Amino acid sequence: MRMTRFEKLLVNRQRKGRRNAKTVESLLEKVDSSRIKDVLEIGCGIGVVSETLAESRDVRVVGTDVDPEQVELARKLYQQNDRVRFLVPTYVS
Repeated sequence: MRMTRFEKLLVNRQRKGRRNAKTVESLLEKVDSSRIKDVLEIGCGIGVVSETLAESRDVRVVGTDVDPEQVELARKLYQQNDRVRFLVPTYVS
């Protein structure tokens, strides 16, 4: 489902993404996250949280979003490698 241009204007901000990433990091500090090696981010948007987790922790991250344009932007902003990938989920019925 594609987002409207107005919705993207509200959510596609790297500063907002970095703030969200800090929140996730602070939550992970409150639990024993040492055994977490793989992370699936559903609704990754432009990929800021996925990239931050892949860089700051010893984890592999797959960021997904149903809006192909969001995933395309994430791929442009952050290079995919063995630690972070961005995908549009496909559904099988």
